[in-house]
Amino acid sequence: MKLEGHNWVYMIHIFLVAPLLLYLSIGYLTDNKLNDDLYKFAMWALLAFATLMLVYHGNKLVSHL
Repeated sequence: MKLEGHNWVYMIHIFLVAPLLLYLSIGYLTDNKLNDDLYKFAMWALLAFATLMLVYHGNKLVSHL
């Protein structure tokens, strides 16, 4: 498998973003956080991913205008 084109994006979503969102949503819905520090780290990681997405996709949009 080559990590060319959009394959690296798919891999990041499969191995980082989806598990992070699953952990956060299950922890919130069941109020069964395994570890408060890990939960807090996951929230910060999600904030970092959201910031990176805004910068990356904003840059793509500006370059295509």
